[in-house]
Parts: sequence; C-alpha cells; structure tokens
Amino acid sequence: MKRDYLILAAAAGVALYLVNKAGGVQAAVAKVVQGATEVLNSAGGRFANGWRYFSDGTAIDPFGRYYKNGQLIWSPPATPKKTSGVEPIFDYGLTDA
Repeated sequence: MKRDYLILAAAAGVALYLVNKAGGVQAAVAKVVQGATEVLNSAGGRFANGWRYFSDGTAIDPFGRYYKNGQLIWSPPATPKKTSGVEPIFDYGLTDA
C-alpha cells in the first residue's frame, strides 16, 4: 500500500514539474496534444542500434536514458538486482560481457 502512494506522489510530482516547465496548464496541454513523432529508418522501422529518435530532438538510448538535443535529461534509477545467497547488487542496465 505504501508503494502505491509513493508511485502516485512521484507521478504527481512529475506532472507538476512538466506543467511548471511548460509555463502553465494550457501550454502543457498544447505540448502534449502536438506531441512528437518517432523518426524511423528508411525501411519504416526502428534503428538497429537500439536508439529511438523523435522529431522534437529527443532520443532514447538502449538503456532507457533520455536525451534532448544531445544533453542527458533523464536517466532511470538503479534498481537492486536479486541474486541467490548474495547481497543485492545494483543493475544499471548494463549487460554482462
């Protein structure tokens, strides 16, 4: 139950941040309605390198980090990775070589 409240509070915080950054509710709604479209390769699919590109200058790398015009703007939090019989280690989205 506590986790649900934390998720709800985090979502509300993100929404308030986006509205504030957009300059108000109407501006935020306009940006959401206009949106951005995903840029696809010449075959009409996603790029094979794992990156996703969007018409507004946003890109998402294979590890889920968001970039806007080349600058990192958001990175997913590290989550504990459970292992048997060992203390949890943090998984930063990297795979074992």
